[in-house]
Amino acid sequence: MSKISKPILEVKNLVKKFGDFTAVDGISFEIKEGEILGFLGPNGAGKSTTINCLLGAVKPDGGEIKVFGKELFGNRSEIMKQVNYCSAEFNTGWHLRVNEALLVYCKLYEVKNPKARIDEVLEIFEAKKWKNKPVRELSFGQRARINMCKALLNKPRLLLLDEPMASMDPDVVDRGIAQIKKIQRETGISILYTSHNMWEIEQVADEVVFVNHGKVIAKGSPLALTQQYFKKETKEPNLREVFIELSRGEDILEGNNELI
Repeated sequence: MSKISKPILEVKNLVKKFGDFTAVDGISFEIKEGEILGFLGPNGAGKSTTINCLLGAVKPDGGEIKVFGKELFGNRSEIMKQVNYCSAEFNTGWHLRVNEALLVYCKLYEVKNPKARIDEVLEIFEAKKWKNKPVRELSFGQRARINMCKALLNKPRLLLLDEPMASMDPDVVDRGIAQIKKIQRETGISILYTSHNMWEIEQVADEVVFVNHGKVIAKGSPLALTQQYFKKETKEPNLREVFIELSRGEDILEGNNELI
């Protein structure tokens, strides 16, 4: 793994409201260069809203976002050339063939030698056989793999993954995780990774941030959080149990910040 050094992403006191509802309530965290951060929480915790703010798709009501040391909203066009995103709900060019859809994104990201790069990313996720197939004819799992290909086209320095493998079969997830770890080792890419599959996070994350009701309620490595929360020594992380307890934990939401 690449040496962790300066922050690639800095989020300070981020706030986003929708009318009277506060979706993100003072969230702060950072991702260092070469780090994979697991960003976890139950449905409605504020994860997707936070990611939309990080993409500049939603403007926060308060707080600060810096990417590559620069304020996001004053430098968004420059920053986004080095950032990419993948979500289980994202549709890549529904009415286009796979190679056509990816070519559109190559042009948007100003990718050099786009046809070669498309072949390269399709090979990574064993998706080259669908190159000339219309996106609308792909299964959910196949589209998820194409979305991952799209997310790597511009060789991003920062990659935001929001449930990227939710529609994939377990064996494909296993291979996908292996590819993400390989890419991270080789390129030093920084990744924010959210998933409800705790095994995925245990496999890739250096650090984890748990959010609930728009607030950060716990931070730490997968193993350290497991040991700290269950007050016992263990050599293996168990984020599934930590997730369940934190999601149900009334004491933490009422002000016990022991894990933060």
